[in-house]
Amino acid sequence: MKSRNSLTVPKVTVDPNLDNLHKSKVVVEKLRRTNEFISKHGLPKEYYQSQGLTAPDSNA
Repeated sequence: MKSRNSLTVPKVTVDPNLDNLHKSKVVVEKLRRTNEFISKHGLPKEYYQSQGLTAPDSNA
């Protein structure tokens, strides 16, 4: 087993300004609009292909 000193642990810093977005309604509004767009237009064809699925609007 490797000792703890030989392992490299990535250091991640989180921007404290992101806390302001959590409290705002901007994120909620963008999420609502995104969900409406996806329900109306669907996901990109590349998503379905990467999942091994057939896109709903595809006749193939």
